Amino acid sequence: MNERVSTLLELLVTLVVGSVVLLGAGSFYVATSRASRQDSAQTFLQRQGVLILEEMARQIRSATSVATNCNGANSLQAINTSGTFCFYQPDSTHFNEGRPGGGTANLLTGSAVPLTVSTFVPTVSGTVATVSFQLQDTAQNSMTFTTALGHRN
Repeated sequence: MNERVSTLLELLVTLVVGSVVLLGAGSFYVATSRASRQDSAQTFLQRQGVLILEEMARQIRSATSVATNCNGANSLQAINTSGTFCFYQPDSTHFNEGRPGGGTANLLTGSAVPLTVSTFVPTVSGTVATVSFQLQDTAQNSMTFTTALGHRN
């Protein structure tokens, strides 16, 4: 009988220790998964922001003139040999590029996750435009971008 009680006690201790180990492993998995999703979201926001900045830079670098207020408040105009380009934010779900000939492209279109843009602030000093904007995804991850873009000879 004494061996049986000892074995039952050992079994209970083993179950408790095993449960603690499994709980720790599960918590580690959940934390790692959450961190991975956060990293992926930040990487996605950074990629989208860089794409927007690259499009703006492409038009501004070849610009002969850069100005603000081409389409109301908080807009940026770049005039180059291709025509007049206007970057503006009509609402939080659109960050538009007005193109020569009257076409408009939403620079947020095509992203895998719906994005919103806020606080688009362009300033111009000579032929250098400084732009700042914030992108946010549906999970409330956000990233702010600020850079100076200038004319290249």
